[in-house]
Amino acid sequence: MEDPRGWDIVKLREVISSPLVQEDGSFELKEMIPTDDSGKYRLKKEFCGYANKSGGLIFFGIKNDKTIVGLQSIETEFSTRISQIISSHIYPPTIRWTPYACIPLEDPTKSVYVVKVFESVYSQKPHSLYSQEKGLCIPLREAGHLRDITNGAEIRKIFLNSEGYYPEYNIHVLEILKHIKGQSAPKFTFNEVLIIQAYKSFLRSQATDQLARIANSIEEIEKQVAEMNRVLLNSAAEGAVISTSTQNQVLEKMVDDYIAEFGSQIL
Repeated sequence: MEDPRGWDIVKLREVISSPLVQEDGSFELKEMIPTDDSGKYRLKKEFCGYANKSGGLIFFGIKNDKTIVGLQSIETEFSTRISQIISSHIYPPTIRWTPYACIPLEDPTKSVYVVKVFESVYSQKPHSLYSQEKGLCIPLREAGHLRDITNGAEIRKIFLNSEGYYPEYNIHVLEILKHIKGQSAPKFTFNEVLIIQAYKSFLRSQATDQLARIANSIEEIEKQVAEMNRVLLNSAAEGAVISTSTQNQVLEKMVDDYIAEFGSQIL
């Protein structure tokens, strides 16, 4: 779906009325902000499902049959009401979202509100949801449907399968690099190595000079981390104590330079 920021009612009708536009993995239609327990539970599942996968948009003020009804224009209250719903029974409670667009209707008292839910970084997934009636679930949004992950093998397949990585994993690499800053003995976990290697492979598969530069910069940081660990291992084997403060400063500058130059390249 196109980016809805800047749309007016004419554009909204044009997009929504298209037979080619159906609720898929990237957006969801809701008539209103739910007030009943069942509706609130469903909204929490949708937030978790998007955060566990690749993010998405939720349009409030549009029925499932694509009838545009709008919500009362309460922009500041809107965010508060959404926050109150999703602030409980989700773990980890770190789902990032933002009011993304407000599309005014002919009735000046009503608008369609659009929320953007971001994919969570690798270290915060999967998000689970608990209710006393239904127990614990791990929702996933795929192909326009919510489903629950049912076993550990599926969790590993979805969250650790390198073939599932895509361009937006720049945000995960940024989190990994920020994490190693300030560590006296910086190390990448197995999952972090998988993400970094898959991301570099994607960058190089695009065969552009700019993306190759990003991959090379990541690789230089990896080499610096490996060298620091080599020095520390050798010193430990020899019973010596060696300071890596200078090398840490070099590593931190490399990470800072990467973030400054490439941090917003692919998001």
